[in-house]
Amino acid sequence: MSNPSTATRDEARQNMVDNQLRTSGVNDWRILNLMGAIAREDFVADQSRRLIDELFGGRAAPLVAHLARRNALAPEDVAEIEELLKAIKS
Repeated sequence: MSNPSTATRDEARQNMVDNQLRTSGVNDWRILNLMGAIAREDFVADQSRRLIDELFGGRAAPLVAHLARRNALAPEDVAEIEELLKAIKS
């Protein structure tokens, strides 16, 4: 039997498939099955790492610098990054 947090994540993932993907016209059963089977957190972590590895030599700082130079960081993004850095340092 799965623990409650696992069941909640599984339910949330199925709700995403049913209420977001299907209603957006995504009906390919292979995609729907994969999205239902892979936790978003795992997918995002893997894809983020790949992006940083391929485009920025495995370093996050050049990614942030690129976004800053392109004015792609909202003030809220900067504040959130600052808070994350403070938490890491302490």
